[in-house]
Amino acid sequence: MEKLSTAKQAEIKKMSTERIKQHLMKAGFKEEQVKDMSRDDLLEALAEVRLKEEAAGEGAVGGAVEKAVEKPSGTMSMEMMMQWMMMMRQEEEKRRQEEKEKEEKRREEEEKRRQEEKEKEEQSRKEERAEGQ
Repeated sequence: MEKLSTAKQAEIKKMSTERIKQHLMKAGFKEEQVKDMSRDDLLEALAEVRLKEEAAGEGAVGGAVEKAVEKPSGTMSMEMMMQWMMMMRQEEEKRRQEEKEKEEKRREEEEKRRQEEKEKEEQSRKEERAEGQ
């Protein structure tokens, strides 16, 4: 998304989610692919489509012939992009799970430390009472 001009980024961000999905389906995505994508994933995918369209427009000389040759390659890159997006989503889920486990472990250690302090305090009180008698 960062590769697009700020004006094009703003244009894409202003679009409704449904409109973004329509643009992606026109570009070759299947409905099943876009229906489960988050808005961020949709924005990134549309940004990639726009970048590819710009690149194709700048380098195209023969028009229809050039586009006919480029379309299968574009479809392949869409599939690769979807795989990449799924991989990124899985990595993010894994990272979140690891953070959750780390936080849980930290809480358990904190609770254990508090319990130990509480036991030490109780022991110290018992010793003070025993000395006072």
